[in-house]
Amino acid sequence: MVVYYIRIGHNIKIGWTTDLKLRMISLMPDEILATEPGPQELERARHQQFAHLRVPPGRERFKPDPELMDHIQMLREHYGQPSATFPMPNDAERDRDVPVDSQLFGNPSADLL
Repeated sequence: MVVYYIRIGHNIKIGWTTDLKLRMISLMPDEILATEPGPQELERARHQQFAHLRVPPGRERFKPDPELMDHIQMLREHYGQPSATFPMPNDAERDRDVPVDSQLFGNPSADLL
């Protein structure tokens, strides 16, 4: 059981799964930002914690606000970098969205190596 933080387009999705590899294959995120072990209640707590950043309201996607990005960085420091072995979209699929602000995300490719 794991709570995951992924980038899809220019938003962050916070989700929960019992099978991270299968879920990443299903979602094909642009970037896997962080993971933290925990039950579905932890995912709900994170949704409440960052509810003011939801886009649109009521969904599992959040603005990449510095508060959320600091939390993700803390998770990376505590639990390590997420695995880079999950499938990622090819360039054509990745180009479907507007690029994100590199000051918030740094170099996504370098972060996962």
